[in-house]
Amino acid sequence: MIDRASMVQYVTADSQTFHLIDRASMVQSVIVDSQTFQLIDRASMIQYVTVDRQTFQLIDKASMVQSVIVVSQTFQLIDRASMVQYVTADSQTFHLIDRASMVQSVIVDSQTFQLIDRASMIQYVTVDRQTFQLIDKASMVQSVIVVSQTFQLIDRASMVQYVTADSQTFHLIDRASMIQSVTVDSQTFQLIDRASFSNLLQ
Repeated sequence: MIDRASMVQYVTADSQTFHLIDRASMVQSVIVDSQTFQLIDRASMIQYVTVDRQTFQLIDKASMVQSVIVVSQTFQLIDRASMVQYVTADSQTFHLIDRASMVQSVIVDSQTFQLIDRASMIQYVTVDRQTFQLIDKASMVQSVIVVSQTFQLIDRASMVQYVTADSQTFHLIDRASMIQSVTVDSQTFQLIDRASFSNLLQ
């Protein structure tokens, strides 16, 4: 026997199971395919559902937010105050990063995110946008290779970069002792020691 004023009844999707809940403080979360009801406290809890509506879970409204993963993957809960969410290009994978100190570097073809320290690190990308790498902002610069080749990192203080005439190849030379010669008709010049040699032009 129940008090009609304070109690209500709810039913699963297949109408097989009845339960009684306290009307004042409880609400019901319905699961689609005849799964069992879960009762939550209305004041502090909220409900979330995966994309295929199969799974319900309860989270604390005050401190938690939900990050949705496509294709019926499991929800990941994060702390709203300090955490943010990011997703790969194909929306399959979610990861959590610390909002205060971290930034994300995105890789195009569903590759994994790399997290870097915002203060000291920067991100660079190859020409075909497939590969991200992280370099130290203070001491490193990047030399870009045209046809989707890998970045080469050099020390900003002592190194410079040169390129062949067909823009295919990058090399690094020591700024203090070497000079660069640019190729003619895609032929490669030899680098000479500044102290001993003159720059011969052809």
